[in-house]
Amino acid sequence: MKHSGLGIASFIISLLNGVLMLILVIASVAMVNEGLTENDPGMSLLGAVLIGSVVLTMVGGVFGIITCFQKTRKKIFGIIELILNAMTFLGIIILMIIGIAEGA
Repeated sequence: MKHSGLGIASFIISLLNGVLMLILVIASVAMVNEGLTENDPGMSLLGAVLIGSVVLTMVGGVFGIITCFQKTRKKIFGIIELILNAMTFLGIIILMIIGIAEGA
């Protein structure tokens, strides 16, 4: 059996999304250390990119689920991707909770 194209695509999306999340965290820490507040345009841009990351996580998750139900293809990339996307999504939720707690 061959690997699923959607499985490989979803795996690549999850890897790129993980790198994007790391860059977002580093950029936000650097911006806060420079004294920027949540009302600055740079922070708004980071928020928009974070929302885009959530959308990428959902798209990759859909691809991973589709991969897991393909009968004639290997499912390993879809399964790995679902695990990575779940960890990414959990990380996004944790970052949002920390942000809300710091703002309160």
